[in-house]
Amino acid sequence: MNEKAIRDRLVEHGQTLFRAPKQVIQFTRDPQADALLNDLTSHPHAFVLACVMDRQVKAEKAWLIPFRISEKMSGFSMEALNALSREDVNRLMAEPEPLHRFVDTMAGHFHSRPSGLGL
Repeated sequence: MNEKAIRDRLVEHGQTLFRAPKQVIQFTRDPQADALLNDLTSHPHAFVLACVMDRQVKAEKAWLIPFRISEKMSGFSMEALNALSREDVNRLMAEPEPLHRFVDTMAGHFHSRPSGLGL
């Protein structure tokens, strides 16, 4: 098979997947958390922030972080996230139990991402 045939087959497969009915991807085994992560129309930042949190902890735990913070904040809008100080994010990630094994470092990453994402 030559390069053009491979490319054409990949494009065709991609188009088939794009046209297929959307399915909820299970990241966390928590239906509410997975719903937030799959809502790319209203909350694309939840997915991106979960990607950022996925470092040196079990994936399911990392992918739960945006949802756990949304529970504490009663929402996950960009406006509300942008209003948080670095200390606010650290507190949200540390109390009452740590959401990540590296709370300080990951709170810094979490805090720097919303405004830097341009969302």
